[in-house]
Order: sequence, then C-alpha cells, then structure tokens
Amino acid sequence: MAKTHHLPRNRLPADSAELSHAVSAIGGQSLDFFNDTFARWLQNATAANTEVMRFLSERLNKDIQLFSRFAACKKPEEFVAVQSDAVNALIGDYARQGSTIFGLWTATNESLCPKFVE
Repeated sequence: MAKTHHLPRNRLPADSAELSHAVSAIGGQSLDFFNDTFARWLQNATAANTEVMRFLSERLNKDIQLFSRFAACKKPEEFVAVQSDAVNALIGDYARQGSTIFGLWTATNESLCPKFVE
C-alpha cells in the first residue's frame, strides 16, 4: 500500500517535496481533470489573443488609410464627411469585435463548465 502524506488542515507545505507528496495524495484523476481544463482554457485564450491581434492589425491599416482620406479633403465639408464615415466604421468595428471576443470567452466557459452554463 502506498504511503500518503497528509498535512494538518491549517498548515501549508514547507518545501517542494512536501508539496509534491500532498499533491500526489489528491490522485491522478483529479490532476488529469485540472490538466485537461487548463489545456482547454489555454487553447481558448490563445484563440482570443490571436483574434485581438488580428483586429488590432486590421484597425491600424484602416487608421493609416484614414489619414490618407483626410489628406485628400479639399473642403471642410469633405473632412466632416470622412470623419463621420470613420466614426461610424469605428463603432461598427469595435461592436463586432466585442461580440466576437465575448463569443470566444462564452465558448471557453461552456467548454470548461458545461453544467453551469445550461
């Protein structure tokens, strides 16, 4: 029979060996659950990060093009029209991106805690 190491309830492990013994006492099945959960979370966090970087790159390109559009304006009315279009585009882009990121994190929560999301 394997010897398990138990710590008193109100005391933390003193060193890494004691921590290792305490963690191994939890059991392999519990550790597999945490490993799988963390792997799924990390995968979804990476997807969200990739999406944010894609969006920032897209916005930077649009902002650079916007400066060219402003520079091409000959009259104040043209400038105001370009500015109005730019604000509407910004609002739409950020609203869509917010929805996309929210969807990614909702999917993350559903994959990690399906019984709580029902």
